Amino acid sequence: MKKCERITSDGSCLYLDMRATSHRIIRAVAIVGPLLFFTIATVEGFLRPGYDPIAQPISALAIGDRGWIQGINFLIFTSSLLAFAALLRAEFRDGFASHLAPSAFFVMAIGVAFAGLFPMDAPGVVATRSGAIHGVAGFFVFPVIPLAVVLMSLRFRREAHWRPYFGISLVIGLLNLATIICFLTLVGPPGTARPYSHLMGLVQRIDLVPFLVWIALIAHRSAWRSIALDETRCPTCASIGSATVNVEPVPRSVVTETDPPCASTRWRVM
Repeated sequence: MKKCERITSDGSCLYLDMRATSHRIIRAVAIVGPLLFFTIATVEGFLRPGYDPIAQPISALAIGDRGWIQGINFLIFTSSLLAFAALLRAEFRDGFASHLAPSAFFVMAIGVAFAGLFPMDAPGVVATRSGAIHGVAGFFVFPVIPLAVVLMSLRFRREAHWRPYFGISLVIGLLNLATIICFLTLVGPPGTARPYSHLMGLVQRIDLVPFLVWIALIAHRSAWRSIALDETRCPTCASIGSATVNVEPVPRSVVTETDPPCASTRWRVM
């Protein structure tokens, strides 16, 4: 006895390919991960005595006895960036941006991972190797953000169903570029004396929040587009409810010429 995911109009049973299940998990991680990262950082900053989100960066939450929480939070963000990179690569197959943008998100994931593994130095302490690595890791993240977002905005402009996201993506990419220039010139990395160093946390959050929401938005749009393609490419695969039936799987070697539309959406006939 096997439980069907969908029943076609002719009574055939369809079950979801494991690859499609993995794609759903990847989308979920890409959608939820960035928002969860900022939520955890915000709540932890509120609960941490003496922490000032206006003056201190998110990385400062990795200092102290409760620093392990932010360490895990960095790993959550790393996973979401890797998931989003995989999602972009699967969604956009051709074009310069289709190759470069996912690579940029992969580079950012590496930077965030190293930032989590090597916490920043606490203010006023002797510089350590961990703090130095953390500082270098930041340059694999923040300067890459505007590049990745602008590249994807240009890719969105090429396709009609993604074109509505061109404008907002371009604006967010340019905002990220402006904030990173502001950060490097007026705020500076931790430990440097700049005119607005006391606004480090605020400038970082102005840079991050639109970017994190953008990732969740694009990943969510990709998920709904995938569902729409399922219904368009294979109308008989429309769900009419779940049912348990006694069926045997049809080997892929005997799939008929009428089956590829369903197969292309990662559903198999049983």
